[in-house]
Amino acid sequence: MTAESPMETTVEFKTEGHVINDVTIDDVTTDDVMMKGVYDDVTETYFEDYQGKITWLLTFTFYYKLLITILGCCGNILSIYVLAKTKAAVTTRILLSLLAFSDTCYLVISLPFMIAVFYFNTHFDWLNQVACKIVTFKDFFFTAMSYWLVAILTVERCIAVTQPLQFKILVTKKRLLVFLTCFLVVYLVWQGFLLYIFKLTDLFDEEGNYMMTICVTFEYLYIVQIMNPIIDAAMPMLLVVMGNISICVAILVYERKSPVLHSNTTHNKGTDSKLFLTTFSVSVSFVILTTPFYLYYTVGEYFLGEEVFVNPNNEFYLISDILYHTNLATNFGLYVTFNESFRQQVKLTFQGAQTVC
Repeated sequence: MTAESPMETTVEFKTEGHVINDVTIDDVTTDDVMMKGVYDDVTETYFEDYQGKITWLLTFTFYYKLLITILGCCGNILSIYVLAKTKAAVTTRILLSLLAFSDTCYLVISLPFMIAVFYFNTHFDWLNQVACKIVTFKDFFFTAMSYWLVAILTVERCIAVTQPLQFKILVTKKRLLVFLTCFLVVYLVWQGFLLYIFKLTDLFDEEGNYMMTICVTFEYLYIVQIMNPIIDAAMPMLLVVMGNISICVAILVYERKSPVLHSNTTHNKGTDSKLFLTTFSVSVSFVILTTPFYLYYTVGEYFLGEEVFVNPNNEFYLISDILYHTNLATNFGLYVTFNESFRQQVKLTFQGAQTVC
């Protein structure tokens, strides 16, 4: 076989003695395989036909996510400013502001990754060890924070609705901040472990030839595959669903027993129906838009097959990624739609800005 001759073979990707997967690669020359940074050549050749069918989707995904990044960052920053001036419960405002901050961080850090993939056909996290750690932190930490902040917000609203008379005693600003600090410390320890195990790793074919360098962990792969979805997504998602069911049941029970009493206690304790509707819409939107993303990473390989799953540009991943990014930018619109106080404060903010100008 000459250096320029095409080959059709099954290549075993290996690293540190471990077989990653078996991939059949057609029309890849020996020179291509030997090139450092061969990811572009191998991936482009192997998925050439497949990518050609969804070129429009790749283009749409990039520009849609770019638009979402701009709108999401502006909306989230404005939300933080406006929430500081509203009359909602202080604990609710803290949680919604932290959620906006976390979503903004994810969008901002994702931007160079998006540009690298779309314009340079490479992965930002494969550039060096620092980039690998940055993207790992973004993917795990800020994604988990979105899940857990919505879960904590749901629990806070659940206490407000089910225990309206004791709400201000049970849930105080000091207690919330202490809880969030402890939670953050524990979670940063878990994230520190993930940052330690994820690193740039060289992959070689069965003959020992260099194939590519990727940001991954193989020594603790099963821990990440099992523990991370449970801790980062399944547990907070379960809290969101159970919390909202409890809230709905409590409201129905209160209204049947005494609509007037329910209305008065709810209003006095800062848990009016409008605020509940706002947080409930955030929870429902969150579940709908993030579930496909979670399912893709947990069971996608089993249902789609390895050849489709390992391709980062397959339509299932792109659609779930679009929905997840949409979730990061929708909260401002939900606040404006379902909360009159927030909507009025936004108007006052823009009117004040026009006066200054």
